[in-house]
Amino acid sequence: MSDSHINIGQYIRQFPILFPGLQGESPWAITADLQDILTKQIKSLSSDYIINGEIAIHKTARIEEHVILKGPIIISQGCFIGAHAYLRNGVFLGDQGMIGPGCEVKASIIMPQSALAHFNFVGDTILGSMVNMEAGSVIANHLNEREDKTIYV
Repeated sequence: MSDSHINIGQYIRQFPILFPGLQGESPWAITADLQDILTKQIKSLSSDYIINGEIAIHKTARIEEHVILKGPIIISQGCFIGAHAYLRNGVFLGDQGMIGPGCEVKASIIMPQSALAHFNFVGDTILGSMVNMEAGSVIANHLNEREDKTIYV
């Protein structure tokens, strides 16, 4: 299937609302360009966000101590980020999203009302709304850029 046949809005209903103009892009292209995408979005956020460089945090979000944020990052309304979490390389956390203690999130979009319990790794991912990832979950990509790919089952 070519990238042009993927309409992410068919799989994640709120995606076209939160990320207009990206419906024709493949998920892997979006996560690869997420830093640029979020840098542009941060410039158009309302005064409900506290913006410091490439990090935008909604005034209603709660962030516990010892969290590391390496932008660009958008943390939306009502979000919670637990102690010792590490967010980097472009992260969007939708309304009412939750990142538990000790989680690492890299180059990912976490849609509204989704939760990552403690000690998860989520990288290069677009996670839909109202998804609950329990403790110790790992979602990671493996770059396999050889021209000829063979999958054995």
